[in-house]
Amino acid sequence: RCGVRPANSAVQSGATPADPGQNSLDATLTSAVFTGVSYQYFFKTPDGRELSAFDRNTGGGAVASPGDAVRLSWRPEHTFVMPAGTVSSQPGADSK
Repeated sequence: RCGVRPANSAVQSGATPADPGQNSLDATLTSAVFTGVSYQYFFKTPDGRELSAFDRNTGGGAVASPGDAVRLSWRPEHTFVMPAGTVSSQPGADSK
């Protein structure tokens, strides 16, 4: 298993081309919650994994609506490996 902290990921439209210098993952937005200073997003990948990410509120509103295809991306150095048999203490922080 590997993971990335939700605050270290970016959320873009699924139509946005993947940056070859970034890790990325396609998903469907299932929920967007405005928390006052940021949005917390919840996603489902095509293989059924559930993930979450945070996006700072820049005044433009949510980047997508529930049901939209999105791309999650993050810098490779933000990826960490979790030893076999461990469970992330950060909800939604794990991906494969």
